[in-house]
Amino acid sequence: MGPPKSGRSAVGKGAATIMCIRVLLVAAGCALALGPARADGRNPALDAPDRFNWTLFARINAPAPDGRNRLWETWADNPATFPASPSKTQKPVFPVHAPPRNLEPVNQQVIRAGILKRQGIAVSPNGAQEVRRNKAAFDFIVSHDLYYQEGVIAAIKARKPLDFPPDAIELKAAWKPVAQIAPDKRGRYYINWAADGGEYALIGLHLVSKALPNWTWATFEQADNPGRCDVIGCHDAFGDMDADTPPNAQPNRGYPECRHSPELRLLLKRAGLTEPYWAYYCLKGSQVDFADRGGWATRLGNSELEGRFIRTASCMSCHARSAFDAALHSAYKGGFNRDGTGPLGYPDPSAYFAVKPPLDFAQPAPSYRYLPMDFSWSFSRARKLAAQ
Repeated sequence: MGPPKSGRSAVGKGAATIMCIRVLLVAAGCALALGPARADGRNPALDAPDRFNWTLFARINAPAPDGRNRLWETWADNPATFPASPSKTQKPVFPVHAPPRNLEPVNQQVIRAGILKRQGIAVSPNGAQEVRRNKAAFDFIVSHDLYYQEGVIAAIKARKPLDFPPDAIELKAAWKPVAQIAPDKRGRYYINWAADGGEYALIGLHLVSKALPNWTWATFEQADNPGRCDVIGCHDAFGDMDADTPPNAQPNRGYPECRHSPELRLLLKRAGLTEPYWAYYCLKGSQVDFADRGGWATRLGNSELEGRFIRTASCMSCHARSAFDAALHSAYKGGFNRDGTGPLGYPDPSAYFAVKPPLDFAQPAPSYRYLPMDFSWSFSRARKLAAQ
């Protein structure tokens, strides 16, 4: 990775004091205290999810101590969490320095292309992805020996669903090469380097936290993404002066820039996010339940990460299907239905239990066939122990 360029990923001088405070409060990988802490017992993650997710966005994008990254970029990625040759005696260690950015094709698009096995379903040409997790999530995986296949299988055979700690945070970031952006537009993006030596611009960010038992779910997009509000619209009751942006009749036509509210501008400023490019990042939406109060399935997806199946995208419903049997097989490939659509609404219990419907919920729960993995698909990354 090359040296940071002015006005891009470097930490601004004006943020130095804030950065020092961040080092003390959230030290490089940190547990961010975002769960229920109010005296009246109300949970801001549930009562005001858009405000909560913007607060989380601001905190994880605070300047990192290394002066060239944001805090989340110093967290463990999938290769650091799930080694290619894992060992029981040499467990993964949370990184001291920011791991090299190893980008890979957008996973769900690759899986869907494999399911449909036909032309026209391709990985987005606009970028690549990476997955990162904070120390709380990383420590849970490592301390429970879930970083290698044999450990995951042992947990499945124990038939006790996984449960990450409340301060766990995971995210998926989408990037595209800076060369694909017009020179006069590059100042509207957060830009950093990848392991291949190239410069990449951040175009999307899925952000989830265990502040709620079924996690909180949010996705952010860069304002210039042409399909940003396509199909399902954009919804932000806290940070956007236009709380609801309806979708265009035709896709990929672009949308007006999101207009940050005074409250959001103040929040970002206090977090040290004073660079002008932060004004061009928008909250696409938040999700805290599988359905609304009327029973209608909620939807959430990113135009760059979910792409062509945004119509049936639901972060919660897809990740709820993360469940494996003792052979590490899942009832669903990547969470998709057999026709390549995504699941919507509440999960089907028959996807977990060793019985066929109809289920008698008046009886005790039957044994698991596929063990729920607490909404995390990342355990499919675990590899067999290396020969000792």
